[in-house]
Amino acid sequence: MSKALTDWKLNHPGRIPGPVRSMVQMGLRATSYWRPLPSFLVIGFQKCSTTSLYSHLALHPQVQVSHRKEIDYFGCDTGQDLAWYRSHFPMRRSKTIAIGEASTMYAYMPQAPAEAKLQNPKFKLIAVLRDPVKRTISHYHHRRKWGLEERTIDQAIEDAFHDFDKDIATWQDAARPDADPSRPYREPKASYLIRSMYSLQIENWKKLFAPEQLLLIQAEDFWSRSEDVFHEVESFLGIDHHGIRNNKVFNQGAYQKGKPDSNLSAIQNRLTKHFQGEYQWCREQGLTFSNDTTSDQENE
Repeated sequence: MSKALTDWKLNHPGRIPGPVRSMVQMGLRATSYWRPLPSFLVIGFQKCSTTSLYSHLALHPQVQVSHRKEIDYFGCDTGQDLAWYRSHFPMRRSKTIAIGEASTMYAYMPQAPAEAKLQNPKFKLIAVLRDPVKRTISHYHHRRKWGLEERTIDQAIEDAFHDFDKDIATWQDAARPDADPSRPYREPKASYLIRSMYSLQIENWKKLFAPEQLLLIQAEDFWSRSEDVFHEVESFLGIDHHGIRNNKVFNQGAYQKGKPDSNLSAIQNRLTKHFQGEYQWCREQGLTFSNDTTSDQENE
């Protein structure tokens, strides 16, 4: 894919007509045998600025990324074969060192680590984590924005707490090595809390991948110290320090104005108390969150 086309796609997501996209996909699949598989995965998390990281990596001269973000191949029960997966990647350039993709479902889907391990036990894994309270609230607004959530935030979070124990048990059962593959895991409607349980999801990956294969990034650091954090990513991937072309935040959105959340302060306090274990786990990983949930800006 040309550099100009890559830049256009990153700035105009979803604007390729369906029939054209299908024809292009057929052509890519026909040449999938010659297309390399990725060496790194951005596995999560949703609403944590993974789109910005993916987009900046796509502009690095020694990196190639998949033709689109969120392929959702490993652990996602797509029903697609390896040729379909390979078709999402470009032909290797001579100067390329790292090839990768970003699918935020990978952190969440219980069997994604096992399937990824079978494909490439040497994968380098990157996860971007955001304050779990902020991530949870941003997740809700994201679903509201796309018409996927009709409940008020009060009701949605209340439902998530009501179903939490059941949802955790279902997830843990699906993550077992002997889980029945004929019964794929289905995400519950009220997944706001479980999606912010970073320890649960990352530890699932650490069972199968060595610590040196995993890089955890704090989203707040990526926003405030973009160059420093991106340099850390470059070092992790073994590529030259090229830096960020610009500080554009990709897929940035804002909460709807004029529709204040009636009990947002109470919701934040309840979430903060619920996620105390997550804050402790994050501190053990070297990540410290301010738990400032007053901003109305969100980043994907």
